[in-house]
Amino acid sequence: METEVILLAAVGVLVLVAATGLSRRIGVAAPLLLVAIGAGLSYLPGAPAIHLEAEWILLIVLPPLLYGAAVAFPVIDFRRNLPPIAFLGVALVIISAVAVGWVLFIVFPDLDLASAIALGAVLSPTDAVSATSIAKRIGLPSRIVTVLEGESLVNDASALVLLRTATASIAAVFDLPAAVGSFFWATFAAIVVGAAVGALAVFVRSRFKDPVMVTSISFVIPFFAYAPAEAIDASGVIAVVTTGLIVGHYSVRSQTIQLRFAEQTNWRTVQFILENGVFLLMGYQLREYIDDDIHAGFQPGYTIAIGLLAVAVLVVVRLAFTFPLFALLARRSRRIAAGRHSLWGMLSVRVRQRLVALRHRGSDVDWRHQLKRRYESDRAFHAREALGWRSSAIIGWSGMRGVVTVAAVQSLPTDTPYRAALILIAFTAATATLLLGGLTLPSLARALGVREAETAPGSDIRALFTELARTGREVLADPELARPDGTPFSPDAVEQIDGEIARQAHVAERSLPSTPSGKQSAELQELRRQVFAAEREALADARATSTFGSAALDTAEAILNTIEAQTTADG
Repeated sequence: METEVILLAAVGVLVLVAATGLSRRIGVAAPLLLVAIGAGLSYLPGAPAIHLEAEWILLIVLPPLLYGAAVAFPVIDFRRNLPPIAFLGVALVIISAVAVGWVLFIVFPDLDLASAIALGAVLSPTDAVSATSIAKRIGLPSRIVTVLEGESLVNDASALVLLRTATASIAAVFDLPAAVGSFFWATFAAIVVGAAVGALAVFVRSRFKDPVMVTSISFVIPFFAYAPAEAIDASGVIAVVTTGLIVGHYSVRSQTIQLRFAEQTNWRTVQFILENGVFLLMGYQLREYIDDDIHAGFQPGYTIAIGLLAVAVLVVVRLAFTFPLFALLARRSRRIAAGRHSLWGMLSVRVRQRLVALRHRGSDVDWRHQLKRRYESDRAFHAREALGWRSSAIIGWSGMRGVVTVAAVQSLPTDTPYRAALILIAFTAATATLLLGGLTLPSLARALGVREAETAPGSDIRALFTELARTGREVLADPELARPDGTPFSPDAVEQIDGEIARQAHVAERSLPSTPSGKQSAELQELRRQVFAAEREALADARATSTFGSAALDTAEAILNTIEAQTTADG
């Protein structure tokens, strides 16, 4: 039996690779294709039954998935898109859960309201993998992709917290104040735990230089965030997301290029197997869900019809609240672009000013200049990437469900009325929304004329590399510049590195700066290392203060990584 399981897992990985390659060739989203392949495999003669406990996904699969996504999510984008992310990821989850729960409460006479809302919470969170894979494939604007990714990071956590609250109410008399208090405690305490673990993780990882050791540590970080939060009845998922955002934000400052390359490659591999493997398993378990529904005395056709009704409710609720939300956000973007802030906006600016002032107290950094650049960058962002009604239509239609929905529904208590039917309803909702979005979203984007995703503005990149060049030349002009043994650098070495700094500016014209080839002297390597260290510190400061957009920062980091990798290899 163990040999069969190992063989099935190995074959499953090959199926994932083949299906993903096929999806790119035929233009069908990989999650949708994997669900279809899994469903087909389950009906093959002699296909073995595979039952994976929901706890395995919620406790073992979900934390690393969310952590990997959070690490790669720019904090700048999270801050700039916090209003839509917060509404879609928290408020809309609660609204959708109550709406769907009320419908199911009416449809099933023996289902209590708490159990109905618990299923509504299961159906509420959207899936990051399916929505963003389609969005990126059809070339949607970067801000739409950012909002969808940010929503999926937050709504998984809020849905699971709501599910826990509703499930706890099933076995007791529902107490609204206690439920609200439990919800807020689970959120607040999880953020505190996640922030503490994130800060500790950044400190510990900075003490290691071996990519194998750093990557090994990173693989267990999600669980060190998840377990303590769950132990104090907080949300482990929220703690994991918080930790991931903090670690990702400070990785530029605390890790070398070799460490980041190794870790990114390893995490992409882990995410690929976990994300796509769960979709394949989702489809493979279709037969089991239908058989359980029949054995429980239900008609699968009727249960699936109720699942489609739940999908209709989810779509209507999402569209009904998305359009007015983004109308308000478009108005907010116009106000910010025009230099006008609401009362809350002015207060938040004052708070940020105080925080930045405290951060740079006693240093030579002109923090007022940084805040001004950050303010101007935010204004340019809102003027350039305002979300209109077309964007709201795309985001409203991108409500695809997936991994969390199918896993979380199986965590309902075994004595929940209609449990087998509820599981099939959740699977139906996840599959139907994948089909609906996967097959119609590309056509909707073309019909609305939504433009392709844009690259970072050239002016932003030029300004950023001008800032980096200034930092590099400050290093060269430092009278105390010297090698580790105190020996000053030769004028020829300083002149050569100054020329390399000047060539970096060509990135603004989309041409990669040329780097000297051949064996480099130890003196040049050391001087280049000191300049790179200063430029990376300046890039980390720019990322921390949000003085440039994330697209420009990512482009600059990729260029510096390439240059540093080339010069390291040549040396």
